[in-house]
Amino acid sequence: MKKLYLFTILLVILPNLAKAQDYTINFTAGGDASGIDEITATNLTTNETITVPGSDAIILRSVSTQIDGISASETLQIASNPYNSSTTLKYQSKSITSGIISINSLSGMVIQSLNVSLSAGDNQFKIAANNPGIYIVTLITEESRNNIKVIQTGSGVGQITYEGSINSIQKVLKSSQAENVLNISPEDIVSMKIRQGNLVTILNDVPEASTTIDVELYECKDGDNNTYPIVQIGNQWWMAENLKTTTYSNGTPIPNITSDNDWSNLENSNSNKAYCFFNNNADLNFGALYTYGAAVNGETQVGDKPIQGACPTGWHVPNDKEWNEMLTYLINNGFNYDGSTDENKVAKALASNREWESYYYEEGFIGIDLSKNNKSGFTALSVGVRYNDEGFSGPDGASWWSFTESDSQYAYNWYLTSDSYGLGTEDTQKSHGLSVRCIKD
Repeated sequence: MKKLYLFTILLVILPNLAKAQDYTINFTAGGDASGIDEITATNLTTNETITVPGSDAIILRSVSTQIDGISASETLQIASNPYNSSTTLKYQSKSITSGIISINSLSGMVIQSLNVSLSAGDNQFKIAANNPGIYIVTLITEESRNNIKVIQTGSGVGQITYEGSINSIQKVLKSSQAENVLNISPEDIVSMKIRQGNLVTILNDVPEASTTIDVELYECKDGDNNTYPIVQIGNQWWMAENLKTTTYSNGTPIPNITSDNDWSNLENSNSNKAYCFFNNNADLNFGALYTYGAAVNGETQVGDKPIQGACPTGWHVPNDKEWNEMLTYLINNGFNYDGSTDENKVAKALASNREWESYYYEEGFIGIDLSKNNKSGFTALSVGVRYNDEGFSGPDGASWWSFTESDSQYAYNWYLTSDSYGLGTEDTQKSHGLSVRCIKD
């Protein structure tokens, strides 16, 4: 008996949702800054980015894929459905208008999107997702909202192309830039980098309303004149990158040790100072690895008195109390991956949305669904460590020094691993090479 395969195409128009929700975000400068030079906003789910002058607002356009009412329409037509790797979509517009077309997963995540300027009459698009699956293609104009469910059976090059005239395409690009528009879906994390000169502050948010943000920018410049972006977490200000200096703020160089044998000869003390880069590859994006002695510049813990160590002037190596304060703030304010406020499940909120991998699948692990990472803006990269007697670890975690000592040979560190939910802590030998994140005095 032959099997009958039935594919259903849903074509809907929701007039009551004709316009996408726009959130207008304005910025004012504070701290060490007298103004703002530019703002870069990135949707961490789609990696779409816009950069605007500091005097401008950014517009976050929320695109929903919710389908409630269903009705027939002849304005939106598809050439083939299901299709293999791409298909052609035709939209008939009654007038010259603008809009947004997007390919969305069934869960509502925007896969691809494009701002468009439409002519009166027929407008044609080529659409393709990266992988086989069922998707919702949404076209929102000033007049109406149109959704169509499509089935892609093969792999494609994820894209939406407006197949209009060259003049039409140029209008699309200019319109998108002029509007300062970034498309978002519900629960997308938007990372905003606000800059004046070398001062950079990172703000990560899940926008739900228009607002004006008073942005504080502070200098964070190390002994090599590297400058660092910073992020506010609760009442604390943290560097949003790992320390990478090769000298202290007074110009004294930190010994660079590359040999495993020489590193293994280091003692577990506050006086043995050394730094290196992971696998001796000077990729400054990941920062450097320091012995405890190098991190604290030979100082000894005296209560909670701050230790500047290798940190920039005005910044210091955090102690356990300060790490705990950050952890408590994140838990209490819903930064756990599941939104709970009673356990330590903040790993995804601290980890960057790139470079992490997972060896096991479990919801909430850092390496699973990277688009949900970095809600805090801490931007932890998977770096690895250097052990005293075993060389470099695998690059599947991140560990940072606390200046809190366990005893004369051990100090505490705080760490993330790819297959974890939370921010962990343990004591470790002072001769190990770990990353450093500094906190503002």
